[in-house]
Amino acid sequence: MSKKLKLYVWYDVLCDWTSGVAFSLASSPEEAKDLLMKSGLHEHQWDGLKLDGQDYEVYDEPVASYVYGGG
Repeated sequence: MSKKLKLYVWYDVLCDWTSGVAFSLASSPEEAKDLLMKSGLHEHQWDGLKLDGQDYEVYDEPVASYVYGGG
């Protein structure tokens, strides 16, 4: 049985001069975090990326978005 995948998106994170975006295509918030960690995101960079549903958005239907680059 396959699990339905959802797109988990954190906006305004990993900030330097401008805000960044982190995202993960996963079947649960915990798997989303694990995938981000395996992608190279370090624990100290995880600050601000919460799994309580308040600080990220979950998409399970077709969606499009964009983020302007900054300097």
